[in-house]
Amino acid sequence: MPKSPAFDNYYVLDQAMEVFWRQGYHATSIRDLVKATGLQPGSLYAAFGGKRQLFQRVLDHYHESNVDRIREHLNADTTPVKRIRDVFEHLLQYCQEDLEGKGCLMANTILELSCVDADLSRRANNMFDDVEEQFLQVIKEGQIEGQIPPAKDPLTLARYLVMSIHGIRVYSRGNLDSSHLHALVDETLDFMTGEHRPAQTD
Repeated sequence: MPKSPAFDNYYVLDQAMEVFWRQGYHATSIRDLVKATGLQPGSLYAAFGGKRQLFQRVLDHYHESNVDRIREHLNADTTPVKRIRDVFEHLLQYCQEDLEGKGCLMANTILELSCVDADLSRRANNMFDDVEEQFLQVIKEGQIEGQIPPAKDPLTLARYLVMSIHGIRVYSRGNLDSSHLHALVDETLDFMTGEHRPAQTD
C-alpha cells in the first residue's frame, strides 16, 4: 500500500493559491505549481489529481478562510450595523495591503472561466451565495432592532453588500486612496440603513 504524502497540506494550498491568484488559472502551469509548493510533479498529482483538481481545492481553501473572517465579524457582540461595518473595515485594510492588486480570487475566477469552465465558475458563484447568506441573517436582525428599515428587502440588501465588496476590491486595484475607499463604504452602509450624510463641499 503506498505511503501518504508527507507535507503540510495548508502550506501547499497557500503557495498554490498565491500562484493562481497572481497569474490566473490558464496562465499557471504545473511547473509553476511545482516551483511554488516544493512538491515534485508525481507528488502533486498523487495528492491532488492534477491542476484542475488542485485549483478546486484552492478555491475551497480561499473561501473557507474568507468566510471564517466574515463570520467572525458578523458573530461579534455588537450591533448588527457595526458588525457589517467591521466586515467592510477589514476589507479596506486588505485593499490597502494588496499592493499587487490581486483583487478577489473568486471574482477573478468567474471573469476568467465563466465562458470556458462552467463547473469552476459555478463553484465560485456558490461561494458568493454563502457570503450572501451570512449577511442576510445579520440584516434581518438589524431590521428587528430598528437599525435597518424593515421596508427594504433583506435578500436584496445582502446581495447589494456582496456586490459592493467585490466592486470595492476591483476599484481598489487602480485606486488605493484611503479616503475614496472609506467614502464608498460610507455610501454603501448609508444606503442599507437609509441614512443620508450631508453633501461635502470643497
